[in-house]
Amino acid sequence: SNAPDLVMTFQGVSTGVSAYVLQDAGLAVDQSQADWVSDLPESSRPLLGHDGFVAAKPVGVDTIGVVYNEQLFAEAGVEPVSTWTDLLGLCDALNAQGIAPMSFGLQSSFVTLFGSFALASSTVYTPQPTFDADLLDGSATFSDTEGWTTAWEKFVELKDAGCFAPGYEGTTYDAMLQQVATRDVAMTITVAPSLGAIRAANPDDDFSMFPVPAFDDEEKNGVPQSLSVGMAINAKSPNIEAAQSFVDFVNNDENSALMAEAYSVIPIAEGAPVPEGLGA
Repeated sequence: SNAPDLVMTFQGVSTGVSAYVLQDAGLAVDQSQADWVSDLPESSRPLLGHDGFVAAKPVGVDTIGVVYNEQLFAEAGVEPVSTWTDLLGLCDALNAQGIAPMSFGLQSSFVTLFGSFALASSTVYTPQPTFDADLLDGSATFSDTEGWTTAWEKFVELKDAGCFAPGYEGTTYDAMLQQVATRDVAMTITVAPSLGAIRAANPDDDFSMFPVPAFDDEEKNGVPQSLSVGMAINAKSPNIEAAQSFVDFVNNDENSALMAEAYSVIPIAEGAPVPEGLGA
């Protein structure tokens, strides 16, 4: 009864406040008649509800990659890479100069997803883009899909190559970002919205992202993308009309692009600029 009028919701079914889950529980207002719904890619609609229901408009498109300190890279004489061998070589070059290459906050369990998802975009979804549908209809499993094994093997290879900073097993997500911000490490694998926290902790340096390469053949390398959070309306709110007016204001093209920039995600609005550090 004391829930807020608005809630930031995720796509799909991944959490208790995901779009599909909120709809099934009768906790989200259907916004399918809003003007901004026409901006949504048709392929995204099943992730925002079902049977035509739209729980929210995502702020933008999120991604996972290597976030790095541009000044530290320049001082070390290294550059972003686009092949697996060069990624391992980048770790070697940084270690040789006494610079810890990569922070990885494994004490926060969700951080384990960053490395596997980033690599699986190349090892699983580039050769088999229908994997999710195949998994649902039973024609594929995680255990018999070679790309998942490859992704985890490559993650272990990063560890064995000395890419991870000492103590990564006991490092939290927040500490991981702080290590990048304070130059204790050169880079980390994380989601694009992490850029905001890193930049806030160190506004004097510049931070950007490049994709995590899984192969030496660049054409085989993919980039993971997913819809970001969006603003749902509490179906039990006494202020639904006012809440809808606010959501519509936030979701117009101009404000939606500003939100995407603040979240460091790629905006859905056509022609909107890509936030700093995420452009090719």
